[in-house]
Amino acid sequence: RFAVGTIYDVRHATAVSLVNNARARDRERAGDRISRVVGDAARAKASLVGVLVHVAQNGVFFLGVAAMLALTDPLLGGVFFLGGLVAFAVAYGGAARISRTAKEHRRKEGRLADALLHGLRKSRSSLRLTDLGYRSGRADVRVTRLESVTTWAVDGVLAVTSAAVAAIGLARVSAGSLGPGDLFTVLAYLLIIHHPTVRLGRQTARLGKIIASAESI
Repeated sequence: RFAVGTIYDVRHATAVSLVNNARARDRERAGDRISRVVGDAARAKASLVGVLVHVAQNGVFFLGVAAMLALTDPLLGGVFFLGGLVAFAVAYGGAARISRTAKEHRRKEGRLADALLHGLRKSRSSLRLTDLGYRSGRADVRVTRLESVTTWAVDGVLAVTSAAVAAIGLARVSAGSLGPGDLFTVLAYLLIIHHPTVRLGRQTARLGKIIASAESI
């Protein structure tokens, strides 16, 4: 409710301001302005709801598991937490790249909307629409590819982290400083938390699209 209400309030304020203070440039680029107010608001709303839900749920889950691992063995808990921080840093870096590419996609969508509106008014050829649509589609594909690459990178960091925790745990069991049952508990926690943490990283990366849509509005 918070996300939906906030986005709609911003959209309404933007629409009212645009209508009441329209300049010549706004009229010339009416398609782009409509695309921003309607399309980007819808994207921001949908993405923000997903991010808030997953960050709240999976973020708390991650911190809880990190705390339980630290109680079981401080060293293993510390290694896991450090690996999680690296994974989030990777996701944040992906979000920055996604934001830049998504902004490019928004600009191309705006040009496409302008051309569409101009074509409807003047009954012009669809050749320019085809070219602009192709360019916008390619930019959208790049955004999706960056999301996938970032998610795989986060998954890889977490896999390496889990392997490091398991290796250190085996060494501590061999040294007699950790019981086999405790190591089994640690490994069970790692299996449980892996996919929620990957989802958390994926949603963190999607912040880039939210930022691009918010700035566009």
